[in-house]
Amino acid sequence: MTEETEQRAKFAAAATVTEEGFEIHAITAGSGNGWTFTAQVIRDSLDLWNNKNSLVDHAGWFDAPSVLKLGGVCHSPSWSEDTQGVKVKLRPFGPLGPTVEKLGRDYLADKQAGKP
Repeated sequence: MTEETEQRAKFAAAATVTEEGFEIHAITAGSGNGWTFTAQVIRDSLDLWNNKNSLVDHAGWFDAPSVLKLGGVCHSPSWSEDTQGVKVKLRPFGPLGPTVEKLGRDYLADKQAGKP
C-alpha cells in the first residue's frame, strides 16, 4: 500500500534586493513542519549558515541533492533580534540562478504592489 502526502509552502518570508541578490530570513524561532526551534538554538547555529548552497526544490526520499538544482549560495549570516532569526545574503548562481533571481524579483514586486 502506498501512502501519499501533500505539503504546500506558504511564502511569507521577508526579503530585500541587494546589489548581488537578496537578503532573506533563512529561519526564525518557532515551530514549522513538525520541528520547534528556540531563538537560542538558532542564534547558536549562526556560523553554520555561511556559504551554504541553496537548491531549488528538495530531494525526495530516494533522490540525492543535484547540482542541476543549484540556485545560489547563502552567505554572510547575521542575527536579527527583531525577527528572532537568521538573515543571510542569497547570491543567485548555478543552473537555476536566473530562475531564483526572476522569481525573487517578481515576488517582491508583486508584494510591493499589494498583490496576493
